[in-house]
Amino acid sequence: MQTKVACIAALCLPPFPVFAQTSTTAQPEPTGPLLREVAEQAGFVDAFISFCSSSNRMGASGYEVQLQGWELRNHWQDVKARITSDLSLQSIFESSRTAERTALTTHRFTSTLSCITLAQQLRSAAHDPSVAHQAIAASEDPMGIGSEGPAASPAQPGSAHPRAAAASSTPAPTQSETPSTTTAPAAPSVNHAESTTADITSTVGVAGSAAGTNSITVGAMTVTPPAGWTIQKRTPDVVILKTKTPHNTAVILLTDVPMSGSLEQSLYSAVRANFPGTGLTFKYPHTGTTGGGSQAMYVLDSGTLNRQSQDIAAVGIAVEGKLQMALLISGTWGGEWAQFRNQLDTMMSTAALQGETGGRWDPLHPPSGNRGRSGLFFGSGVQNQLNPLGGMDLVARREYVVLFPTGQAYFGLPIGGRVLDMDFAAACHPMPKRCGTYKIENGNIVFTERDAYGLVSHSSSPFTVGDPGHSIIASYHDTKAFEVLPVRDKKLSGKFTSTFAQTGHIGISTSVVSQTFIAFRPNGTYQKSGFSSASFQGAAAGGTTMNNRALGSGRYAFEGYTLTLTPASGEPELYTAIFENQDPNPKAVFINDKAFLKDGSY
Repeated sequence: MQTKVACIAALCLPPFPVFAQTSTTAQPEPTGPLLREVAEQAGFVDAFISFCSSSNRMGASGYEVQLQGWELRNHWQDVKARITSDLSLQSIFESSRTAERTALTTHRFTSTLSCITLAQQLRSAAHDPSVAHQAIAASEDPMGIGSEGPAASPAQPGSAHPRAAAASSTPAPTQSETPSTTTAPAAPSVNHAESTTADITSTVGVAGSAAGTNSITVGAMTVTPPAGWTIQKRTPDVVILKTKTPHNTAVILLTDVPMSGSLEQSLYSAVRANFPGTGLTFKYPHTGTTGGGSQAMYVLDSGTLNRQSQDIAAVGIAVEGKLQMALLISGTWGGEWAQFRNQLDTMMSTAALQGETGGRWDPLHPPSGNRGRSGLFFGSGVQNQLNPLGGMDLVARREYVVLFPTGQAYFGLPIGGRVLDMDFAAACHPMPKRCGTYKIENGNIVFTERDAYGLVSHSSSPFTVGDPGHSIIASYHDTKAFEVLPVRDKKLSGKFTSTFAQTGHIGISTSVVSQTFIAFRPNGTYQKSGFSSASFQGAAAGGTTMNNRALGSGRYAFEGYTLTLTPASGEPELYTAIFENQDPNPKAVFINDKAFLKDGSY
């Protein structure tokens, strides 16, 4: 007697004898706990993806991609044969799948919502054995810096990865079980034009030292490693930093090598020499200088390693005939790649470089005698932008720049009312990239501002000086920016509405809407209210939630660039308010950069 198991094609196990316990055929030897865990979680994965695919057929292809990733990380095509030949493992698979199916069906409404997070669930330690047992997931360790030795050769199609074979019967060794190594191998005299992955993996098995907040120096570059990164290798001209999450591994290689041609040629050669994979095309290069005037650039790209996609960010700086390079390599899971890039950005933005000859650009201390002007400039445009729900929005984009007589510039809109009298240093501390300098000369305005990874960029635009409120920056961040004047005791009449809405598909059809209403009266009083709602609709479930905000009222005042709302009870609320022109009956006002449109005007 045989029982057929209904399952999705990828995870489906062939029929097995229900009464195999009575067979005289010798059964396989008991398998290790890791294989049992894979069998159990495979049952969960099968039930979960089957449920989500049936609930949202439009998202089925995306679920299939997530399934393939889980299979690859856990070497399912090789492990499945072992599970098929073992009755106890088949039973574990079937029991897990049945239990999950029951739970999903019983709580179908909540289960449908959980399909939105399917990718995260299949990467979690609870449901992805390769996360808890990194020995399976060699491809999760892009540079081969693990606790088990140098990176193995990529697995050939149809064959188990060497690490998976070792892990299938024995749990991954703990750190105390790995070969004892107390000092890193002596590094050779490194010529990174010829260096390979072997240089990067030479400290495998060495317990990394915590980077902490201590600065490290490589060549002419001194940096402070991000918190949570460990030092895997350290010589005068090579440092390797590493960090690991339940889903990902990232490394940063810091090195100092002779220039070989231009900065671009030198950086690309060094990256290729140290990236142990293929597919780099250097498609997103950015050039500039450092704050000290040295030539610099960074590039963002992606490649392939062990059949897995890897993202890179590389920074190159030319100082005294040498290339100072920082190379980040990481897997692409979720938002962690962005997190790693931000950490590299912070580290390189505060790097100190010896041997620079151009002085140190510092917007907090601009050169004396750099006379400028005072004013707020505003430009707008539209662009397509991905939203968090998986859709694409055509959004209005607004760009602001505040000019100060000192030659300093603030790139953005200060929030809270203070604009021309803002505390520049206090505003720059949390967001240094918003602060820069400018010069007006020969009919042009030249901006100097911070770019990513320690670079400084320069841009020039024709600058037309006109009557108050009519000066124009012809090209500012891809917009035409017009001078916006402050107001004096401005009064409004009418109801103004700000609307935010997004729709998209992540597992199910989802939409969110939020509106805020402010009714202004000429006598200086106001009323304010609003609501927010969210809805979703899948093949088997749907729902809507709504939240109404209480009505508030009091007095208002528009003065300068500040809107003050003083409620009948409570503390005054300060906002930055911008009117595009001096129209006595404006159709729009921008409050903290949100567009409030007058009802009936559009």
